[in-house]
Amino acid sequence: MSTVMDPSSVHVHESLGASPELAPSDAGVSVAINVDHTFGALIVYGTPEQAGLEIHLRRQDSPTDDIHVWMLSRELSTGSQTIAAVFGSLEQGTYEILSPEGTVCQHVEIKANSVLSAVW
Repeated sequence: MSTVMDPSSVHVHESLGASPELAPSDAGVSVAINVDHTFGALIVYGTPEQAGLEIHLRRQDSPTDDIHVWMLSRELSTGSQTIAAVFGSLEQGTYEILSPEGTVCQHVEIKANSVLSAVW
């Protein structure tokens, strides 16, 4: 699986059984999204209660590899806040969004040159 992400915000796990890490205390104000003829991106919105949780995503054709990012408070251009996780560059294909328990809760189709949004 090929992903291009900020290493401070995402890392690959071989399984969900890895020890948890602490969520960043300062999310910062910017996120880079890289889309092109083979890559798309995914923004997953959540609730304030989900802030600080990790959200896991895996390609449907590669169920043993998953990537995860933090659900963080993000400032919008309007000045308001939202809770969201950003997967800034994903190879096109079908991905599974996992529940906190590790079960598949949603499928999303990542398309090249596109940014998809979903709700967790």
